[in-house]
Amino acid sequence: FRGVKDCATLKNVCVSVTLLDQNGTVMEPARTTPMGAATVKPGGVVVFETPVRFSSVRYDSIQNGSALLLELKHFKEGQKKMSVKCWAVFENENGEGGFPFAAGVTLKTAKLAKPVKSDPKGRRKAKPFAKSGGEDVVVRFQ
Repeated sequence: FRGVKDCATLKNVCVSVTLLDQNGTVMEPARTTPMGAATVKPGGVVVFETPVRFSSVRYDSIQNGSALLLELKHFKEGQKKMSVKCWAVFENENGEGGFPFAAGVTLKTAKLAKPVKSDPKGRRKAKPFAKSGGEDVVVRFQ
């Protein structure tokens, strides 16, 4: 995640990754990186080198139109709870101009503002996070 305001002050930063089918239904429950696995770099960049693995789904079995939902979370001391800072979604599109989920592929997209929307219609209407709009989130498939 790039361009995250005040990321150096965020506590217990982690990312949750959920695999959704084309209707927004959860195919595989959220997997979360360990707290403390993030590296905060200058310029509001938060990097996770920790792999996230899904147990029951292989890349070649993920249908066209399915999505990978990422939520950047942090701990809010005053409220004693985890909170979503921003989120991103990657759609699995095989075909011309699409972005398939496959080993060795790197995908980029923009950060999105809360609230998180898992259904396809809601994802299309999601607003960029702050003045984002660039390729702020990068995912590498292994």
